[in-house]
Amino acid sequence: MKSRIILLAGLVLACAAHGAPPDTDGDGVPDALDNCRETPNAAQVDSDGDLCGNRCDADYDQDGAVGALDFLVFRACFAGPALPVCDHAPDPLDGIVSILDFGVFQRQYTVGVPGPGLNPRCNGKRSP
Repeated sequence: MKSRIILLAGLVLACAAHGAPPDTDGDGVPDALDNCRETPNAAQVDSDGDLCGNRCDADYDQDGAVGALDFLVFRACFAGPALPVCDHAPDPLDGIVSILDFGVFQRQYTVGVPGPGLNPRCNGKRSP
């Protein structure tokens, strides 16, 4: 038991010495693997498979921008059966599109772009 504790302590010190990989949002997923680098989403849910996680992807028509067509999709989800892509918060894929999901959509709509995530299309920046 004592040798396991010493080994574990050594591993912790080694990791601290070399530094852990960056994790901007603190969700335990390193930025290099995180599909929403600035929004905590440890589950990494990505309903549409575009490498931009649900928690930071309100670009439902995959055009690289969050705009009016995306709003129409979200409105349909809010008023009717929930599509998985509209299910952002607090627990993606809980099957409920609520005012919490609207808050996530609203932030994305205000910024106008999805992300940042693993897909360059959802980098969190507007194209020139």
